[in-house]
Amino acid sequence: MQSVDLEKKLDRMILFHKSINDFWNELPAFLFENDKREKLVETMCFSVKEHVVSQVLLTRSGHYLSALALFRISYEYLLKAIWIRNGASDEWIEKLFTPHEDELFIGETAKQLSLKELLTNIKHNHPTHISEPLQELYDKTVKAMHSFVHGGIYAFIHTNVPIHLANEKQINMLLNSNILLLLATNIMAMPSLILGNIVISEQFHKIRKEFSDCLPPELY
Repeated sequence: MQSVDLEKKLDRMILFHKSINDFWNELPAFLFENDKREKLVETMCFSVKEHVVSQVLLTRSGHYLSALALFRISYEYLLKAIWIRNGASDEWIEKLFTPHEDELFIGETAKQLSLKELLTNIKHNHPTHISEPLQELYDKTVKAMHSFVHGGIYAFIHTNVPIHLANEKQINMLLNSNILLLLATNIMAMPSLILGNIVISEQFHKIRKEFSDCLPPELY
């Protein structure tokens, strides 16, 4: 059973996601079509968007735990997008794209980093206004997001607390997920922003302001 507050939030978030999707569709054609690094960044960001949108749809259909479990996946894809853009070596990129010599090999062709390793690398290669919020989000949510993914106590607690507390937890998770989507959107828009595209910059800030209620209040 969903509260009126949760239903209203979901309605607003669906509008927010539509605005983000429209914004992505208006971005100039991909600037680095033959750049493997940028294609990977694009893939990571698209995955963040897909997962965050799915979280709202899952919540609306009553699949709360599935929606909660997707938060960790979205967070990891975002970290990888940032790390791949500035942090991953050219050797790692090439290794990822190089097929294994054993055709029957099933696994990663390049070593995948843990969340802690990604955060450490981002801290060393990006300014603090990028690394600190990501670290703070990790510190606040790491126990819960691992628990929901790996079948820990949080799933049991969430399904056995009063409905108003469960809905409040669900809303907070969705607000944090929308932060991930906003950051992924900023990453996608960055090439245009670097080139001085004022229209793109104004549209991005307009969306953030118009849908401030879909983001954690500490951002404002």
